[in-house]
Amino acid sequence: MRSKVTSVVFAALAALAFAALVVIPPATRLTVLDLEGRVVYDSDGANDSHADRVEFKSALAGKAGTVIRSSQTTHTELLYSAKRFGRYVIRLAIPCDSVLAPILMARFGFIVAGVLGALMAVLVLRFRRKIDTAKANEEFRRAFTANVTHELRTPLTSILGAAEMLNDGSALTSDERDELVGIIRDQSTRLDVLSKDILVLARLEGAEAAREMNRETVSCRQLGERVHALVRLKAKMLGVTVALEVEDLSVCGDRKLLEEALLNLVENALRYSGSEKIVLRIASEGNRVVFSVIDYGIGIAAEHLPRLFERFYRVDKARSRSLGGTGLGLAIVKHIVQLHQGEVFVTSRPGDQTVFGFKL
Repeated sequence: MRSKVTSVVFAALAALAFAALVVIPPATRLTVLDLEGRVVYDSDGANDSHADRVEFKSALAGKAGTVIRSSQTTHTELLYSAKRFGRYVIRLAIPCDSVLAPILMARFGFIVAGVLGALMAVLVLRFRRKIDTAKANEEFRRAFTANVTHELRTPLTSILGAAEMLNDGSALTSDERDELVGIIRDQSTRLDVLSKDILVLARLEGAEAAREMNRETVSCRQLGERVHALVRLKAKMLGVTVALEVEDLSVCGDRKLLEEALLNLVENALRYSGSEKIVLRIASEGNRVVFSVIDYGIGIAAEHLPRLFERFYRVDKARSRSLGGTGLGLAIVKHIVQLHQGEVFVTSRPGDQTVFGFKL
């Protein structure tokens, strides 16, 4: 972090030097000193100590470090102005003579005060935002790691427990062995699904995700029919009817990602809603296309709606795990939609109707 701060400080100083040189003589000298008076940077390449210079002492004391004197390096009459900023003192020196000195001093003071003030304000705001972002990212990483660890622990514990019983199970019956093998198989499948969802989410959140998208014109009818075909057998096994209502529309986007988003929404309804009928609807709304999955099941209480697209958020944790959910499906939908510059939404009237969807 310190190296980044130093780089930005020097970049700002370079910008300041450029701005100053536009309006003051080209022989202007820029020097950056540490609090001991040692040279950190000097535009003339000098590296002698400045600890005894009047302007440096004044800047350290918090006073206006502006003075006219002969340079100990160039032996010419110069106007010096120094000001302390945190762990550094910034000093500018410009040539002057006795006639122009008052005018130059006034102009130099206003220029330095204005430019340095503006630059330092920008730097402070910029680094404050960076610090806030870094803190938020660190909190997110900790929460995400804790959630992943928790999600992995349950199936791993079940697998290890069943394996130990099988390993030391001379007195087990055939049915008991089959049950333990079933536990290992089911929990291994759960781990496999969870690991795949985590990898998908990591890919979608990566910096390269937007550049790797395969943007094309996607037929909404073909997209809807494809998703409908993928869920039809599973829905039939569950005794659920999935109706398809699609207008003749098209959108620009990544066909596979949009298919994954819609598929996640339909499977979410199949898994949790308890509805005997689900409607997959794609329709226009003004100049936007709305993708909706509607169910008529148990519904969701209002207090849960704002958090449903968060990672690992579940309305009923025990029921979600028993039904095989990872808690990442809706988060994946949200990130896919964000990559398409769209927005997700959910509405619900418990016992009546719930709608999950997104707009592009």
